[in-house]
Amino acid sequence: MAQQLFLLLIALQLTLFSRFPGFCKAAQVPAFFVIGDSLVDPGNNNYIVTIAKSNFPPYGMQFDTRMPTGRFTNAALLGLPLPPAFLDPSLTAVNYLQGVNFASAGCGIIDATGNIFVGRVPLSEQVTQLAKVKQQIAGVIGPGAAENLIASSIVATIVGSNDYINNYLFKATKEAKLPPKQFQDLLIATYAEQVKRLYDIGVRKLIAFNIPPIGCIPRSLAFYGSKNGECIQFVNDFAINFNKEFKPLIQKLRKTLSGLEIVHTDSYKEVTTIYNNPSNFGFTFNSIACCGKGRYNGLIQCLPHFPSCRDYDQRIFFDSFHTTARANNIVANFTYFGGQEFNDPISVQQLASL
Repeated sequence: MAQQLFLLLIALQLTLFSRFPGFCKAAQVPAFFVIGDSLVDPGNNNYIVTIAKSNFPPYGMQFDTRMPTGRFTNAALLGLPLPPAFLDPSLTAVNYLQGVNFASAGCGIIDATGNIFVGRVPLSEQVTQLAKVKQQIAGVIGPGAAENLIASSIVATIVGSNDYINNYLFKATKEAKLPPKQFQDLLIATYAEQVKRLYDIGVRKLIAFNIPPIGCIPRSLAFYGSKNGECIQFVNDFAINFNKEFKPLIQKLRKTLSGLEIVHTDSYKEVTTIYNNPSNFGFTFNSIACCGKGRYNGLIQCLPHFPSCRDYDQRIFFDSFHTTARANNIVANFTYFGGQEFNDPISVQQLASL
């Protein structure tokens, strides 16, 4: 699992599909597809054998229904249709016409990541699922229209955190026994391969999030002995070093894959901006999670019927790994409207308008 931005996708859905006053009346893109990990898993893991699930209280406490759905972050907006979980057996091809979410808690860039959770849908399989969705859409609206729909839609990828916090740091796979630079190079090469597969499927608008500050999540603070909420630097260094290679990769893919508009979003900077200046954004707690056990509520992940805080709007983190609705909403604004301090070369708002 990981720490980050579920409400970002909700905010993007809001702006792209314009369900609220104040936004343009016509949809900016025909569909929105999501590929990623627990940061954006809408409940796909409900349908597989895995211990990486969140379909129990106190998750869901901020939804309008007050019911858990399998999403790992307590965030939602009333009346907004979110991309449905691909593994939901009730879906048909018609449901895919405005997008679908393939994300699976526990997955990483490489297939082996997440084996400590038993089941998860790897990045490579999520890309395969998008190819299958395109075929099914073609069966409804025709091949040409399906090609246009995929090319005009936005695809977001949010992966990479698990490869470190639930793999490399625990030496959970044979790949995790590689030297740090070799492991990093493997992640970069594997991600590039999957972007090329997305391109071959027909994707032409892509948001690529880098790895957030994984040394600042309550899990890292608790496990590695933060004294006063200071981020664990050696853990953050994994993200920093990966991100140094990730941005040039995105720039290279933009140049070599003709017609691909790809936005690099610096989620590391977005989250640290809030974490390092919590009072500027109305937060009282930057390091103590709303739900969990142990120091910072980060030693034991939030489990069924664990007590949770009432002041979640004052906290950056909801559980050991994931940020709260308010924190995510702030990051969503950074991503959608922010300039080059957060997005390269354009904002997601500009990407949608292309």
